Order: sequence, then C-alpha cells, then structure tokens
Amino acid sequence: MVNKNNKLVAVFIDSTMSFYNSIMNDKLAYYLQLESYNASLFFLFGQKLTSNDFKNCISMGITKFISFLELDKKVINYLNKIEGIDVVVVGRKQSTGIVKCAYTDDFKGGRIAAEYLFNFKSKNYYYLGYKDNECSDRRYEGYNSFLKENGKTALFVDITKLNRETIENIAKGNNSIFVYNDETLLNFESFIKRVGIKAKNIHLVGYDGIGKYYESFAQFDSVYFDYNEIAKSVVELLLNKVNKKSVEFDVTLNRVHS
Repeated sequence: MVNKNNKLVAVFIDSTMSFYNSIMNDKLAYYLQLESYNASLFFLFGQKLTSNDFKNCISMGITKFISFLELDKKVINYLNKIEGIDVVVVGRKQSTGIVKCAYTDDFKGGRIAAEYLFNFKSKNYYYLGYKDNECSDRRYEGYNSFLKENGKTALFVDITKLNRETIENIAKGNNSIFVYNDETLLNFESFIKRVGIKAKNIHLVGYDGIGKYYESFAQFDSVYFDYNEIAKSVVELLLNKVNKKSVEFDVTLNRVHS
C-alpha cells in the first residue's frame, strides 16, 4: 500500500523533441487540470522503463502514472504487487493486471495507408518502422495484409539501420512508402533533399496527423486520430471514471494530395 499524499501524475516519456509527445502532453495536461491534477514529466532517453523509476516516484507519494513507453514483464509483475496505484500506457496495446491502455487502431491505419498507396500502382511497397515495437508491428501487419490481398508484399526497412544506399534505392524507384510516423517521414524527406538524392515517382504516407498542428508537416498525407479524444480517455482510465481496461481509437487518412 502506498501513501497518497498529492494529486501529481508522473508522465514517462522517451523524447522531449517529439511533436507527437508535445501535442499529447498538452492535451493530457488540460484534461488533468480539469480534474485538479498536475503532471510531472520524467524523461527516459534511450532507456527502458524499470521498476526503480516507479519506486522513485512512489517514494515521493505519486500514485498515478502515464507512460508513453512499453512496459516489460518485470515492470508489470512489480506493479501488480502494489496496491493503490494506477497506470495507463498511451499508444501501446498493453493492458494486463493493473495496467490500462489507450491506443489507436494501428492495424487499420496500416490498411488505410496501403489502400491509398495501392492506387499509384507502384513497383515496390516499403514500410519504414521499428522492430520489436508493439504499435509499429501492428501498423506493418495492417499495411502488409492489404497488399498481400492484392498480390503485393511490403518490404520492411528497419529505421535504425537506414543508410544512404538504402534511402537512394527506395527514393529513386517507382515506390510507395508507409512510414512509422510523421517525424520519421520529415527526416526521411529532409535527408533526400539535403544530400541531393533525386527522388523519382515516390509516394509517402506517415502516421500521427501532426500536420493538423504544425505547418512543417502539413505537406504530408498521414493517418490521423483525435488527440483530444485519446487524452480525455487516458485521464478517465487513470482516475477510474470508466469501467474499462483499454480503449481503442479509430483512425482516418488525412489526405493533402489528390
């Protein structure tokens, strides 16, 4: 049992530069304040979330947690032994024990991207994503499932292993590319322009719909969802206002190109 002595929520994030995190944290802060709660960000760059991260917060009297990072089995086992705490994972389909989650329908998002890109009759179809990443896996599975139904296969490219040669091969052909998120898409396109790669007949779709909030992303077709709806549900799950363990949110394609 922990001592509940404040109305502070710990929010674990893996990047302070992420536009997605910025938008979502802004929405979360708003809905938390409506319930008279405040949020404190805990930055874990390049690290896994451990039981010690929770222990340190609990020692400060924090009993409510929101995580943008996946929880491994050791952490979940630790959390399930503690009474009086609430944990919600954002963006990952991970509800077990006391852990709740709110996430988008990434599988559908992948299918939407594939259906749109299939119209261009490209020679190759790529997915730029992360391996062993829960939401990335679902996006790829949805993307590839539609393509397989239509006689094509999506080639998986690990973002962490991208190099100039790979990018040149992808960008120079008649290819369609679904990218894990809009920020990676922006970096991909910026690299092509910066090093002078002559991209030819490529079609791109990102994820997160950041262009609705930041002008620098407005040029991209992107799978979109309602940030407000997700943030509101995260807070409701956290404060036990709804009798659910998980909530999945619908997605649509925000098209800026015809």
